[in-house]
Amino acid sequence: MPKTFTYERQSQMADTDAAGIVHFARLLCFVEEAEHAWLRELEYEVRPGDSEALQWPRVACSAEYLHPVLPMQHVSVELSVAEIGKRSLTWAWTLSGPTELCARGTMKIVCALREPTGIQSRDLPDLLRKRLSDS
Repeated sequence: MPKTFTYERQSQMADTDAAGIVHFARLLCFVEEAEHAWLRELEYEVRPGDSEALQWPRVACSAEYLHPVLPMQHVSVELSVAEIGKRSLTWAWTLSGPTELCARGTMKIVCALREPTGIQSRDLPDLLRKRLSDS
């Protein structure tokens, strides 16, 4: 597995705000799309409606916006593992346009399982920990 994961997409008109640029919060959705794609590749698909599947709620996020993203612009999200905790992962991410770095930040997620009493955190699965450590 590579040390980083790259996800490519094109921004859409529906991603834009009244100023005609991609809304800052939509960029975080692009990061989540990249995260889900990497977890699927690692065989830990995100399935929010499946009560038996692991869940990955976000508990912290930081972002620095450096350059606007325009509609219909090709963007690339690069994820890497910043920290592996007992029950959490922290991703470091960058979002780039064709010629410039547009945003960067971190996102911390927790491994959890939906229980009748609510969502409870769980230790990261050993296989996922190994795959991320080997990458």
